[in-house]
Amino acid sequence: MTVNKKSLQWDQYWSLGNITSLSDAFDGNYEGAIASFWKNRLRFLSNNTRILDICTGNGAVALFAAQIALECDFHFEIHGIDMADIHPEHILEAHPEMAAQLQEIRFHPRTAVEKQPFNNNSFDLIVGQFALEYCDVDRAIPELARLLDENGSMVFIIHHKESEILKVARSELDQAHILFDELDLFSRARSLVMALDSQSVKAKRANTKNRYLEKEQKKLNDALMTIKQKADKYADARFMLRAANHVVTLFRDNMALSRTQKFDYLQQCENHFRGNKERLLDLYRAGFDDAKCIHLRKVCDQAGLHGTDCVQFHNESGKLLGWKMSVHATRGPH
Repeated sequence: MTVNKKSLQWDQYWSLGNITSLSDAFDGNYEGAIASFWKNRLRFLSNNTRILDICTGNGAVALFAAQIALECDFHFEIHGIDMADIHPEHILEAHPEMAAQLQEIRFHPRTAVEKQPFNNNSFDLIVGQFALEYCDVDRAIPELARLLDENGSMVFIIHHKESEILKVARSELDQAHILFDELDLFSRARSLVMALDSQSVKAKRANTKNRYLEKEQKKLNDALMTIKQKADKYADARFMLRAANHVVTLFRDNMALSRTQKFDYLQQCENHFRGNKERLLDLYRAGFDDAKCIHLRKVCDQAGLHGTDCVQFHNESGKLLGWKMSVHATRGPH
């Protein structure tokens, strides 16, 4: 299987043990309204229900199902699929308190929604939290319909183009533009490392001025000052402030590192934030508007799946979080 760059970026993200795709971007991400939504859907399932969580990441919905099963002393057959290279040990390292739930879930990495290894009629319930919109729905929905039992149902929460979540994404993408396109922060930091390394031993001993060094110090300081000033315009400027803090930490606390080690540090930092930028772009492009919801409903109808239209979904404060959609099978077994 050919693994694309997008999947590798998500590999890195999920390997950190994050449960959801925006781990700290908004209230109610794994608590509050979204948690209540899933728990209310899952708590009425019967024993031996077969559940598939698509684009599961580190098991956001699957873990809720496992928790319900344990609380009710039920057995659920829970599967989680994702194109990323997901592994339960990554979750366990970050969340050891979830060990019991993880034992109830079978994870399937590098598995596309559009083509799955399961037999026809394998599941009673198919779920996805911010999942379906990352797929090719014209291919994904017929495949999910194939997997769904004749009395089964599917429930999804989908990104809304104007949701609070996508507002956060737009803000952080704007900050990424400042970091990488306007200021080229990490290149300036590398230039300063070079200038520090090139300063002659004689100049260091004599404490003589090094105009090249002064120039690179000023360029980086100007960039950091610009970030500090521009941060005031954002309700949440953590994206670019964290990047700036990583650079400051290098020159404040890690000057004993060799040039190669400093370059490695900066490259790792830059890769991390560029990876975040690509995931944010992925998220932003995935948002559904009314036209996409209408098309999704049409594809579901064609696949013999019927139910509610996409309905706006809000948190306790009335902030728009996404769309919610439920459909059920209306055809005989495959």
